Amino acid sequence: MQSVYKFYGQFDKKSFTTIAIAIFIMCDILVIGHLYNNYSDRQIFSNSVDLVFTHGGVAKETIDTNMVENLYRMYHRTLVTILGFAAFFHLLMYAFFYWEKKIAISYAKFLASFGGVVLILWGLSLLLGGSIIGIAFGVMGTIAFSARYGLKHHFRAKNSEQ
Repeated sequence: MQSVYKFYGQFDKKSFTTIAIAIFIMCDILVIGHLYNNYSDRQIFSNSVDLVFTHGGVAKETIDTNMVENLYRMYHRTLVTILGFAAFFHLLMYAFFYWEKKIAISYAKFLASFGGVVLILWGLSLLLGGSIIGIAFGVMGTIAFSARYGLKHHFRAKNSEQ
């Protein structure tokens, strides 16, 4: 761990901040892309709707295909909107982090600590499920988690005026 601390310590504060933001953006692209690819699949949506209607006692033949298509469009717009808001919020926080605002520094520490661990565990889960993308999640989670050492080095109380 000392070597990671030294690695991030070799950068000045602005350079480290830029590196950390790049790491977080790559993690966001990975997560948002994965969520979009998994949850925008039209066939999975149609199967889910069929399952809901079947368990609700509605015969599959009575379901209007236009209704299912409209439900999918609404669902897809909602998915894109939510993922877009998440991306916008993160980009806003990264801008505030670059400008060294306290709330954004705290958020970056949270992302590096908690988000890194979540990505690692998510990656393991994906690998166990047979998905090779789990490797990318594990690697990015490890890199994000390691960034917390740089955050500790550059954003501790005595370095706050650098």
